[in-house]
Amino acid sequence: MNAPDSIHSIIFQAQTSGYRVVLAHPERYPYWYRDFDQYRKFYDMGVTLQLNLNSLSGYYGPDARHIAEKLIEEGLIGALGTDMHHTRHLEALQRTTREKLLHSLLEMPMINREL
Repeated sequence: MNAPDSIHSIIFQAQTSGYRVVLAHPERYPYWYRDFDQYRKFYDMGVTLQLNLNSLSGYYGPDARHIAEKLIEEGLIGALGTDMHHTRHLEALQRTTREKLLHSLLEMPMINREL
């Protein structure tokens, strides 16, 4: 529920050790909702931001959806994923039909295409 105190140094240490850092579902971290520049800072550090597609359906609430949309609009997303744990997640994914946003996502360079 709180931002990690030393996340930037942890990321730096991982990167200098040769790891590619992926931040999963950043749109679901409420402690950065009022500080969108944190997302840009991660992106500028070379961190891949992985969007949870169910966030676009509103499954995780309107704030997560808003941040997800803004991350897409800003071109900060580098990977896509889902939390496909049960049928409710599948149903939410089927509601993710925002064509403009999905089209924008498909135009972004995603590491998913490299895996």
